[in-house]
Amino acid sequence: MNNDSTFECVLWDFGDTIADQGWMLKSLPDVPNWSELFVEKVWNGAWGQSWFKGELSSIQLSELLSELVDLEAGKIFEHMELCSRDIVFFKNAFFAVKELNFPQAIVTVNPDLFSSVVEEEYSLQSYFDTIVTSWEQKTLDKSVLCDKAMSMLGSTNRKKALLIDNIEENIKHWELMGGRGYHFQNDELFGYEMSSLLGIRASTM
Repeated sequence: MNNDSTFECVLWDFGDTIADQGWMLKSLPDVPNWSELFVEKVWNGAWGQSWFKGELSSIQLSELLSELVDLEAGKIFEHMELCSRDIVFFKNAFFAVKELNFPQAIVTVNPDLFSSVVEEEYSLQSYFDTIVTSWEQKTLDKSVLCDKAMSMLGSTNRKKALLIDNIEENIKHWELMGGRGYHFQNDELFGYEMSSLLGIRASTM
């Protein structure tokens, strides 16, 4: 366990930091182009922005997607739920989460399904002191989510709040605001660097 007092809290991004972001792209047999459609219309489209900001529910998104394919909205929503129960976690990152004795938070740009399915499916509340999502806070600004998490953790000093995130721009913005950041590039590299960063040796299991 790490007793380094230089941090008051650690703020973790989720997708492509703690776990593989591509869980929603798993094949849907009745929709052969599901992955491409989802990337185009949701991840890279206006629907995704609204979904992540809580302006569009997952049920409403399913209804919009059903208009583009020959499949009813209920089956699309069911597939999205199943995908949310089949997430691959990164070994070293999740090992660090379990070993750290700092207050920890998830700060993630994610929709309502994250709160209603992912959090419960993986018992995330047992590992993190608080979980802050974009859909609940109605913003895609990671620094706003970080400040909210710090407030919920009772921390006020950004210089002692470490953000671990796979998006470099999020790290740069947080550092400009006075926070500390680590750009997560891949789990293997993180495993090498987490000893100097967090005082934890990578798991050999």
